[in-house]
Formats: sequence, C-alpha cells, structure tokens
Amino acid sequence: MTQLKAEFNAGKFKTKAQDMTLGELYKMWWSVYEPSVKITTASHRYQTYAEHFKKYDDLKLSKLNTLWAQDVVNSLAKEFKSYKTMLSTLKLIVNYGLRMELIEKDPFALVVYPKPLEKSAKLSKVENNFYSKDELKLFLDRAKKSSNPIVYPFFRLLAYSGIRSGEISALNWSDIDFDEHTLSITKTVSHDTRKNLNFIAKPKTKKSTRTIFIDDETLQALKAWKTTQAKMLLAKGFYLT
Repeated sequence: MTQLKAEFNAGKFKTKAQDMTLGELYKMWWSVYEPSVKITTASHRYQTYAEHFKKYDDLKLSKLNTLWAQDVVNSLAKEFKSYKTMLSTLKLIVNYGLRMELIEKDPFALVVYPKPLEKSAKLSKVENNFYSKDELKLFLDRAKKSSNPIVYPFFRLLAYSGIRSGEISALNWSDIDFDEHTLSITKTVSHDTRKNLNFIAKPKTKKSTRTIFIDDETLQALKAWKTTQAKMLLAKGFYLT
C-alpha cells in the first residue's frame, strides 16, 4: 500500500493514463458493459464502434479534446441523420474514462451539434426505395411461379402484414391462428455481430409484441405452404404437428 501511494504521489498513474489509447479504454469499458446488457444491445454497440470509431483506437486519451470531438461530430453529421444515436456509443466509453479518472475533461462538453440532415445521405441517393402497387403485384405474380414453394407465402406475408424480416424468420406455425385469421409476434431473429451467429430473441420493445390480422389470400397461401411442408417433411421421415 505504501508503495502504491508513493507511485501515485510520483505521478506514475497519471503518466500511464496519458499513455493509454482509446482502443485500450474501449476494452476496459467493454469488459464491464457487455455483461450488463442484452446480447442485441451489446451487438449493436460493438458494431457501431467497429464501423465508426475503431479508426481512433491508437489515439492517446490525452489527445481527446474539444477540437477532436467536434471533428468526430461533424463527420458523422454530414452523413447520418441519426448521428447522435451513433455518437452515444463513443460517449459511453468517454464517460467511463471520466469516471475512472483516466480522462481529465469531457471532450464533448463544449461541442456544437449540427442540425440533423433531413434525410440520411445514403438514403437520399436512393429514389423510390419501395415498390409501387403495380410493381408489388408483378413481383408477387412472379413469386407464385417460383419452383420454391415457400417464396410466395413468405413475401406475401411480408408485404401484407408489415412484419420485419427478423420477425417472420422466427415464426412457428403455433403463432398463426387460422380460425381467427391472426398472427402473434412474440420473438425475432437477431444477429450477434461479434460471433457472427443468429439467435432467437424477444422483441426490443413492448409494442413490438403484437397480434396482426391476416387477410384471406395470405392465409390461404400460408395454409398451402403448411400442407406442402408437411409432405416434404413426411418424405424425410418427419411429422409436422
């Protein structure tokens, strides 16, 4: 204890903190943060850091000043409408450094935040990023003729229910009530970018858990696929219950 106190008084800990990089601080923060949140949240933070902030890994903590923070903010704001959401990951790391007394001042304290773009720069490059009514009809007509029997019911359900791709991928037949014409959304397929694995998870919000009405044609398409799937499984020695 006496030796530690002597090193502290000699300023050795301060020197170590000044030599530490943002990448090293990220690893310290991650070891505490990851076990405290859901897998989906951790995966999102991991991906955000890897895509937008890993390029600062070698930057010394002593260089994290207002000018640097403003440059980071400006760069994100030029490209993304929701840049503040992305920035929140970096701020969590910086705040951890402040609490651990590894960073002396908050570099984001005096930053000026630009007004968000009306549209994401990436999305603004894509015009009419959706099917018109006629285009959707043409697409579904082609899907009906597919040699793969799941193609039409899959895309028909997506188009007429508004559910997300992760939600439809997590569906079981027990989620569909053919008598009441309803579909229960209680789970979704998520992706863990750290391990490159898909897994079943609960919807992110309470509102995402819902019951949806299914129109007659979509319901008939699902019934037809269920019958076909049962025959395919039976041919391989499996029974669909």
